[in-house]
Amino acid sequence: METTPPKYRSVVGIFMGIPYGLFLVVFAISGYFVREWRYLQLICALPVCLILLCYLTLNESPRWLAQHGRGKEAAELLVRASEYNRSPIPGTFKPFLDKLRKQSQEPPTSPQEVQGQQSPKEAASKRLVEKMKAMCQYFRSPAMLVIMLVTPLMWFLVNIIFFAITLNANNFTSTSPFFYVGLLGALQAIAYLATIPANHKLGRRKIIGGGGFLSAVFILLDMTIAMYTSELFPTSIRVRGTAVCVSMAGVGCVIVPVAQKVWWSPGVTIAGSGFLLSLVVSFLPETNLKPMPETLQDVEDRIKTNNSSTTPHSFPQEPPLDLSSTKEQLA
Repeated sequence: METTPPKYRSVVGIFMGIPYGLFLVVFAISGYFVREWRYLQLICALPVCLILLCYLTLNESPRWLAQHGRGKEAAELLVRASEYNRSPIPGTFKPFLDKLRKQSQEPPTSPQEVQGQQSPKEAASKRLVEKMKAMCQYFRSPAMLVIMLVTPLMWFLVNIIFFAITLNANNFTSTSPFFYVGLLGALQAIAYLATIPANHKLGRRKIIGGGGFLSAVFILLDMTIAMYTSELFPTSIRVRGTAVCVSMAGVGCVIVPVAQKVWWSPGVTIAGSGFLLSLVVSFLPETNLKPMPETLQDVEDRIKTNNSSTTPHSFPQEPPLDLSSTKEQLA
């Protein structure tokens, strides 16, 4: 998501979810022929090893590289992407690339770089203090605090709704678990495709809020939450923020089976979670066709400018980069 232009982000983000629905169908077919759960678990786990091949084929995010003082590598990736896509680099973008290349040549100033002048214990303590100070600044920002509180709750509610529907799918289709799991996966893949035009026209906030509300009435749910989350957090903590949200989603999965004790509990669980989801998402900013925030300052500026698409990007390195003339290319 960090390397996708805003106008293509909706399509790419949604297409990333289609394999989940398709392989849910494969899972149902596998379960029909392989009834021993241990072998079924092995069949499902082995393809995960293919993820290791991504290490050999995928490049690191240029945003992440620039955030960590590896501007030269980030610039090389951007040039390589330009050549691969046969899209010449604009003249106004070349000064920005030059600044990125010089990033890696700046004198060492971080605790890690001055470690040779300290004992290992002192260097480790200083690194810990620096990291704690960096994290505390996010809790002092009202805009960032709202995102950090609401997004985990959003993932928690979405997973309650999703898996409550999954565990009760036999009430809507058939008593055959293989049939309704396969049907659920097929319908989910179709739903991903159907949300592409809606995401492009309406934006993330309306889709998630409206989808959560409709799920309480029609037991429907949109699937743009992962894409939305990556657009809310700045590059500096995007991975950690998303990890917290996914952890809360796991808690929601654990709670769902508990809410299956009486006949009315699944409907109440789905409806209550849907209504609450539509409420909490209203506290988050819209991100559709907006640049991804790089730093905490970008998040605050997005709120101050009423989610304007003119929010500048910056990389928190010394000296700071002036990206005002190249913000559109960077986005």
